[in-house]
Amino acid sequence: MSSTRRLASLNLVHRVKTHTLETIGAELSELRAQQADITAEQSALSEQVAFEAANTTSDSYAFLSGYLQSADRRQQHLAAQLAELEDRASAIEGQLLEAFRDVKTNEAVKGQTVQEIKQHAERSEVQELDDANRALYLLKKSGKT
Repeated sequence: MSSTRRLASLNLVHRVKTHTLETIGAELSELRAQQADITAEQSALSEQVAFEAANTTSDSYAFLSGYLQSADRRQQHLAAQLAELEDRASAIEGQLLEAFRDVKTNEAVKGQTVQEIKQHAERSEVQELDDANRALYLLKKSGKT
């Protein structure tokens, strides 16, 4: 495959891999946002439980136990959701790292190809100059004799 076609192929691969990297990054960002939401909900629920426990009147004391049990179940559910999201985020981080490596590897290969193209162009230019000098020398030599 010619160097220019190889470079075009590498550019295409680079665009695809960069898009993949960006997609995985966006998915990870979404998971992190969901984790932040759950953490905020846990904090708000904890504050609400503390407020209700501190401000319970004798009339509502009978209902406090049920409320605290319900709040505890909700906290456990949120903790389970958070753990699930963390597992998913960990897997996605692995995919993100792999995609990043792929992009960087492609960039390195692309850089080598660009360097090869430049070197080839420089060699061609030097060869053309040598040919022109040789032709000029031969013209001068044939003109003197």
